[in-house]
Amino acid sequence: MDKIDKRFADKIGAEYDLFPLAAPHYNELQRKLAELTVQYPVKNPVILEIGCGTGLTTAELHKARPDAKIIAIDAEEIMVEQTKSFLANTGIDIIWTDALEYLKKLEAISLDIVVSGFCLHNTPTEYRKNVFEEIGRVLKPNGLCINGDKIALDNEEEHKKTLEKQIEAFAVFKDTEYPELQEEWTKHYLEDDKTKLTEQEQIELLRLAGCQDIKMHQRWLMDAIFSGAKR
Repeated sequence: MDKIDKRFADKIGAEYDLFPLAAPHYNELQRKLAELTVQYPVKNPVILEIGCGTGLTTAELHKARPDAKIIAIDAEEIMVEQTKSFLANTGIDIIWTDALEYLKKLEAISLDIVVSGFCLHNTPTEYRKNVFEEIGRVLKPNGLCINGDKIALDNEEEHKKTLEKQIEAFAVFKDTEYPELQEEWTKHYLEDDKTKLTEQEQIELLRLAGCQDIKMHQRWLMDAIFSGAKR
């Protein structure tokens, strides 16, 4: 299986649970992301989570929508194994697969909600476009698409300020068992900045998926939650 981003196969993937030290809002964002799924009034919805990582967002989704059938996917095997261990015996389908490949195999109008947290910014611009086109194909009418992610401010000067603040925050890793994470996360953020996901692009991607009622619900420095409902 071709992977979009192999950076998470190293120590960043193994020690991802340390990231909240440098981004205190990390867990709050994931809780709010999951809480937004309650807006969808249909019982027993089918939810696809793109990029489950170590399962933190997945666990919040399970708490918020215990009635849902949740399918959690990730392109990195190390992440999938951590999620399977973390959420054993929950009934959640956890699959090691590429998001675009998986979406293409789904039947049209087969999902109620698509959720992603801290994932799609890692992917190339054209890949994101293809993913949202597929999301539009598989979402049911009135279905929700929710993305909580590293979403850059459209104002480049303000974006640079938030990037600098986040990089400065990585200094917290100096006092942990893994001080090398400061350099690794800094490199990761600078690499992401070459193909950053902006607010305007996120809005356009949701429109591409056939969504209206597009909203930005909250922002924390570089990170924000956007949603839209397919019409």
